[in-house]
Amino acid sequence: MNNYVDIIIVNYNTLKYLKNCLESIKTQTTYPYRLLIIDNNSQDGSKAFLKSLNQGDVSVILNGQNLGCAKAWNQGIKMSKGKYILFLNPDTIVNSGWLTSMVECAESDSQIAVVGNKQVNEYGRIIHAGVVYENGTLVYRGYGEQNDSNKYNQVWDCVDVCGACYLIKRSIIQKIGLFDERFFMYAEETDYSYRAREKGFRVVYCPVTIIHYKDGSPISDQKRQTLHMRSRKLFEQKWGGSIREG
Repeated sequence: MNNYVDIIIVNYNTLKYLKNCLESIKTQTTYPYRLLIIDNNSQDGSKAFLKSLNQGDVSVILNGQNLGCAKAWNQGIKMSKGKYILFLNPDTIVNSGWLTSMVECAESDSQIAVVGNKQVNEYGRIIHAGVVYENGTLVYRGYGEQNDSNKYNQVWDCVDVCGACYLIKRSIIQKIGLFDERFFMYAEETDYSYRAREKGFRVVYCPVTIIHYKDGSPISDQKRQTLHMRSRKLFEQKWGGSIREG
């Protein structure tokens, strides 16, 4: 098995973020990796930019239509060959040592299937630090808090971690399967985390911080709400319980 990480980025009209994301990966990542960028038929100049990158350790897939997140992630899994696969949003900026820390966390226990991290917005407020149960309720740890290095600074077992930076082991895919492509956008990683835990694996938060603008694809609020509701309904039907958004 190839001892590197396949970093899979799905892009849809997010060129203004993608360039900075790729630059941060290039300058802040020392662990061996290869990039696979999947474009879901962007119309913002992304295709021309990505064609210029399609060489060496960067592979590009240009889809003729917007296939959604889960289906594009599965495309990436089928093309990738690394020991680890990390799904990264284009509207993120990574920091020094991020990938090494996440891989070391994954390697610390054979039962760890999924690793996530701390995500803060451009103002330094925490967006995600893992999702846990507290008194029977799902809680996004630290949501809205001002970040500092002493907050959520330990590895922690979670119900779920954010899909904007979501690492899985290739070895567990044959046991858990691919992502459920019925989730066009939203909750696809939550469903995967639940499936991993159902199989007895651990979903773990790693205390390494990245910036997540959480702006993403420029779609209307109405369309975004429709996608949220569709995924929430599907999740509830599948798991018999609700999920809230952070």
